[in-house]
Amino acid sequence: MTHIIKPGADGRELRHLVLDNGLECMLVHDPEAEKAAVALSVAVGHMADPESLPGLAHYLEHMLFLGSDKYPEEDAYRKFINDHGGGCNASTSSEKTTYHFDVEASALATALDIFVSIFIAPLFTSSCAAREVKAVDSENSKNLTSNSRRLYQLIKSTAKADYAFAHFGTGNLETLATAPDAAGIDVRAALLDFHAKYYSANLMRMCLVSPLPLDDMAAMLHDAHVPLIANHNAPLPVFDSAAASRVSADSCLTDRLAAASPLPFADPPSGPHWYTMVPVSEERSMRLAALGSPRPGWATELSAYTYLEHWEFTVLAVKVMLTPAGLDSTDAIAAAVFHMLRLVAAAPDAVLAALYAEHAAMAEINFTFREKSSPRSTAKSLAVALHTYAPEHILVGPYLHSPAGLNVGLLRNVVLPCLVPELARVYVVAHATASSASLTERWYGTKYGRVELSSEQRALFNGTDSLPALCSTLALPELNPYIPDSFDILPGCDGVRPGSDDPLAPPVPLKLIDDATGRVFYIRDTVYAQPKVLGSVTLYSHEGTAASPGLLAANYVLDLFLRDALREFKYPASLAGLHASSTASSVGYRVSFGGYSQHMGTYLVDFLAAIRAVVLDPGKFEVFRDQALKVYLNRKSNSPHWHARRHVAALLVPASWSDASVVAQLASLRFADVEAALGRFMRIGFAETLVYGNVSAETVVGWDAALRHAMGWAPLPLALLPHTRCVALRPGSRLVTRARAPHDDDTNSALALYFHIPNGHEPHVHYATLLLQQVIKQMAFDDLRTRQQLGYVVWTLAPTYAGERFFGWVIQSAEHSPDALEAAIDQFVAEHMAPVIASLATDAALLEQHKAALILKHTLRDKTFRETFSSARSLLTSHRYEFDRKDRAAARIAALAATDLASIFDRCIAPPGAEGPSARAVVAVKYHGRNHVNELTAGTVLDVERASAACERLIALEADDDAIAAWQPLQTLHPVRFPLRVVDPLLLTPTPPPLPKHECWTGRCPGDKARTTIRRRYRHHRCSRADANAAAS
Repeated sequence: MTHIIKPGADGRELRHLVLDNGLECMLVHDPEAEKAAVALSVAVGHMADPESLPGLAHYLEHMLFLGSDKYPEEDAYRKFINDHGGGCNASTSSEKTTYHFDVEASALATALDIFVSIFIAPLFTSSCAAREVKAVDSENSKNLTSNSRRLYQLIKSTAKADYAFAHFGTGNLETLATAPDAAGIDVRAALLDFHAKYYSANLMRMCLVSPLPLDDMAAMLHDAHVPLIANHNAPLPVFDSAAASRVSADSCLTDRLAAASPLPFADPPSGPHWYTMVPVSEERSMRLAALGSPRPGWATELSAYTYLEHWEFTVLAVKVMLTPAGLDSTDAIAAAVFHMLRLVAAAPDAVLAALYAEHAAMAEINFTFREKSSPRSTAKSLAVALHTYAPEHILVGPYLHSPAGLNVGLLRNVVLPCLVPELARVYVVAHATASSASLTERWYGTKYGRVELSSEQRALFNGTDSLPALCSTLALPELNPYIPDSFDILPGCDGVRPGSDDPLAPPVPLKLIDDATGRVFYIRDTVYAQPKVLGSVTLYSHEGTAASPGLLAANYVLDLFLRDALREFKYPASLAGLHASSTASSVGYRVSFGGYSQHMGTYLVDFLAAIRAVVLDPGKFEVFRDQALKVYLNRKSNSPHWHARRHVAALLVPASWSDASVVAQLASLRFADVEAALGRFMRIGFAETLVYGNVSAETVVGWDAALRHAMGWAPLPLALLPHTRCVALRPGSRLVTRARAPHDDDTNSALALYFHIPNGHEPHVHYATLLLQQVIKQMAFDDLRTRQQLGYVVWTLAPTYAGERFFGWVIQSAEHSPDALEAAIDQFVAEHMAPVIASLATDAALLEQHKAALILKHTLRDKTFRETFSSARSLLTSHRYEFDRKDRAAARIAALAATDLASIFDRCIAPPGAEGPSARAVVAVKYHGRNHVNELTAGTVLDVERASAACERLIALEADDDAIAAWQPLQTLHPVRFPLRVVDPLLLTPTPPPLPKHECWTGRCPGDKARTTIRRRYRHHRCSRADANAAAS
């Protein structure tokens, strides 16, 4: 039996199986799991698409869901999963297609049987074929304005045309219908051929995660007939052993510069990214201070990473965010990048080996204390990982380093020769390059230019010409002082919560401090034995971003200044698993921190001192203001459904500033405004602090004292405590706004249609609304998306705005106008939703099934260190203090009756009958894409007709800030639903005075679970690294 390497605290059992049909499967027994999950990954993606049918692999992913011989109903799979508290999805990448779901554990056997039947005998029904092509086309249209997708497809489309990497993987109506029809290609026949060729058991990897014993899961595989999935020994798709040069043989010139070089693929743990990304990505290495200083002042951010990690190649990318001066100096910046790579090549073996060892040690630390993920995430990641890693390395694979240390020969003879200008591409992405963009990418319509490197550029990049002066400042990184070598756990970490026998019972924080300036809450970790700590400070202030769009603009630019000033200070700590950040928020200011507890106190004090030492450089003001402007202006490329949901918030919640209002303030912002923001930074407020983890109460009190000393905020008068309130829409009103989609080229339209649920903040109504959503959402998906093909985005939602509950739908479509979408929802409500709600009164079994599914979703226990902290922080910041909310949720949901759902439906959602006027309060936000912009005027007439037919008072607002600003002050507001309590229900815990600094800042406490192996190994490495650096000197 394969021995699978696991983190020390991982209590799960794993077993690797190879079934009779050659399908590899990983079974994971997680005794704490409340859900089961399954994933199946096929080693084929869109790189295997036929040249004449781009998008075929993705189209197959869509068609596979629509029934099997054994379960022919189109919605059998999705409906069963939804009805039993789960979710499902799939994705197609360049080389893999992965299907995954989770479900309540008791329903796993049936869910698995339905799932496997899809891979044994899918129907691929002809009647569904044309409809799913539209679904693929709708998904593609959703992505057309995404900047990241546009650039990714540009990289692919400008690769060698005869190499599969250049494929357009999503597909659309042209590639899967129009062009094949014109060429006489039978798409369904091609789909069947593709499936028969590649969907073979030998190319499949599967993972099951559940609380069931491993033997039971193994038996379940056979009961679900997994061994019957056909194996015809399909060969692994291989495209070109010289892939790297075919991807990047040409140079392409298109605020952002990226240099990308291809690398040959090598099996872990010898993957080339370990050898190149590490030294290049460290901002200390690239001396970002030199690039970002007033002279030359070229960059604001730099990062290095590998991506496109295919079986045949991977790519090392170095990305530099440019200032306007940097945009004029792209050649010099690219030369600096290549000079850095030559420094790596010229470094002594001992220095490179020591740098590699430092990162190997940190990888081992991170793996040792790695937390498990959810069953579904685990199933998906392990099914995919089985394609790459040996079974024994299925968990440790991403953390593996060669036990023999750096393979210097591989680095110098294989990897570094690929990182040369001749094999690199240099991309420049900016509005300023538009005049030279004479070419158009076929699939996304991206404008770009393409030029060959001149002899002068090649000489500069190769270092044969005079290098920029900044290259003399580049150097390899030094020893990282923050990497931990002590992992002691405080005494008393015995795997249970204080006062409870249930180790997963939610902890109740202790309140250590409560005075006029704030409160400090504390939770000791007694369950996970992690040598870590997490903390957050929320300083409630009337000077946060919600105060005005001008304050938001000034605080945003100030955040950019602080991030830039602290970047070099924070980077080595981030490599060692420590983080700290400060930012302005809508309620005031937030400070977050966390990481390994040994150095957390020291780093936190250093971080606070660094903030106080920041001096704003007026020479960078224009750079950061322009950067902020670009962020807000680029938001117009977000999908219309995103804008529609944000506009609902702008209508209902005062001080939800629009992008346009912030842009206007940024345009007139002065350096003095940012200086004033720094002067206000954490100047006055009321703080709520939460610290959780491997730290004592005495130490937490000391940290709080350091925080208060460094920031020195004054008490905030209670009358100035910030809060948000929602507009109180009158019963029988219909609030409508409509506008053109912000991006002129976006063909998609969007509708956000919400119904107000009165008293939705009360637990009974809250859970009744969520149960209504559980009952309706899959039915709505099947009708509005699958059957009617209204659009790729069809969501049934129950959002809250300032504590007020709403219920409704968000739909985005390139084919249907917002008014057509609203008509379709009205029809769905009348013909499908109303009968189902009525049937619940007599179908008790169906109601109980949906209640069980909802209980499962809302009572899942926190099972990791970070989840526990996040839940406690959420309860404190929401001011609910209901730490046993999950146990209460189960009882509250169980007590719901069919009449509760019928009451909400009849009062809030159903159209009014003949008995009287409407009592509904409706919000409709309609964005018209390019395909429907001519219906804007006609739509206003439809709004009048719809309101008149429902006897509702129409409130039609222009979708601009002035109209909202004039309307909102005239409206009544709901009360503050969850105010910050002056007196919270937690009692003050007597705490000893803080320890002297030298005793508590490091967090070194005697413990009963010391990790001596890693400590000794890393201390040996630190000595070796110091010796290597001395030798290099």
